[in-house]
Amino acid sequence: MKGFWWATCAPWPDSRSRPRRAACAPTGLRGRPGPSRRRSGSSKPVACLGLRAATRSSSRRRGATCATPWMRCSPPAKATLSPQPGAAALPTRPPSLRAVAAFEAAARHESFGKAADELNLTHSAISHAIRGLELRLGAQLFARVGRTVTLTHEGANLAKRVRASLALLTDALEKRPELRRSRLSIGADLVIATRLLAPRLGAFRALHPEIDLELRSVVSAAALTAGEIDVAIRSNGGVDLGVSTRLIAQERLCPVAAPRLAHLQDLTQTPRHLLIESHEHPWSLWFAQSPRRLCEGAPSIQVDTDVLAIELARAGLGVSLARRLLVEADLAEGALVRLGEVEIPARSAYHLVWNPASTKHPEIALFLAWIGEALASPATLPSCVGWGEGRRNDAARDSLN
Repeated sequence: MKGFWWATCAPWPDSRSRPRRAACAPTGLRGRPGPSRRRSGSSKPVACLGLRAATRSSSRRRGATCATPWMRCSPPAKATLSPQPGAAALPTRPPSLRAVAAFEAAARHESFGKAADELNLTHSAISHAIRGLELRLGAQLFARVGRTVTLTHEGANLAKRVRASLALLTDALEKRPELRRSRLSIGADLVIATRLLAPRLGAFRALHPEIDLELRSVVSAAALTAGEIDVAIRSNGGVDLGVSTRLIAQERLCPVAAPRLAHLQDLTQTPRHLLIESHEHPWSLWFAQSPRRLCEGAPSIQVDTDVLAIELARAGLGVSLARRLLVEADLAEGALVRLGEVEIPARSAYHLVWNPASTKHPEIALFLAWIGEALASPATLPSCVGWGEGRRNDAARDSLN
């Protein structure tokens, strides 16, 4: 069959005021034949790309050779970068990140081929993405000379802004905590969890918001090796096989009472019935280092744990010999006051225990560094000054070494 030509189709300039039509021009390429017709004023028969042309009767009604409404038409031969007068406004949604990345790579290399290799795309995909940006911006971003491309003035300015924006985006994604969250399970008994950790954990969360915390009441080596907990805080120096242990703080003892008993500064003159005695740290430890004798009589209240003695002191029932780290929050809030600046060593110390085979080494290292600093004695408070006579207790001072 002769006399059949393929053609590309372009829309009418004003597609809003005319019916769906397409003006076809012969391309000079012969292909699979299809029905042809001669357009008025044309010397050659034409047919639409990939579609059969309209019949003579249908084309007469439609007034064009492209009668099929779902055909694909190529853009006009003389497309311009600037929007046509009266054209619809450009879309306001941002361009795709793929197109932006293609432009940035092409601008950096000044080569579409190198940009395609870097992004694992084809040369035509890079060219198409950049052409889309140029049409969107109404400006030429690259000067094309043969197979080489160079940035225009507009392209260079855009490249600077794109690189700055991509740097901000990368920085935001890398520093976003929820994208790299982890979890640390901490074992501690009720006293340590409520009085030692609870008042301080807010500082750790603020310092490491990417680490989620889980507090559990188990502290055994078996729980560590089984992976039930990642670290444990203990108030004794017990040694277990298969776990690592680090001393994080040495506890100190100091007298505390409710604010209404703040006048009892000289404990050697304090009636015994106002002393609350704990079996863990009895008052005999304190007065053994006092140059004065203890008042006669026995304490009116005796308890078996330090934390219970602290609670009774908060209630105003007397003076408690308390572990300083356990009452720091109460002292800061004003619920308790210290009676003097004297401190003596306690029988207990705090150790951090963990499984050396744990996969949470980064989190454990961060927690170990933080808690060691959080529990450190304030540069060292004057260890023992006074006893009512301004004497220095060298034994208490040396115990810090």
